[in-house]
Amino acid sequence: MLLSCVLLSLIHAFGAFGAPATSPGAPPGAPPAATAPGELCASDFLALLQPNPRRRRAALRRITADFEPSRVPMALEILRFQTQQEVVDQLWRWLVAGTGVELADREAAYEWLMGRDGALPRVPAHRAFWFGWHAAWPETRLAR
Repeated sequence: MLLSCVLLSLIHAFGAFGAPATSPGAPPGAPPAATAPGELCASDFLALLQPNPRRRRAALRRITADFEPSRVPMALEILRFQTQQEVVDQLWRWLVAGTGVELADREAAYEWLMGRDGALPRVPAHRAFWFGWHAAWPETRLAR
């Protein structure tokens, strides 16, 4: 659970996603496209991940590459695509829509919506996480 809280904090801090996207069809080691950090939208996310399994893994490594390694203990790796809009990695299920990416943990029944504005309308009600979060973003309201 701590890993999920840290990961969500990092995702929120860097916008929807912190790493720039590569151009569609570019090889895995290609330089990033001219996209400012935090401007990777859901359609870019899908385009970046879908071409083949090797590129999917490279894309997620690129997304996590900007984070400090000590704060993200493992790189995310795509395991499969459930549907056109749903991607599953080893920790989470990502639901991708045209306006944003929703990170959902179905087992714990937590849901977060990460939009382009960095909105996080629902967070886990764990005191340590909440106090740290509220100190950084005091305008956030807790909803159970």
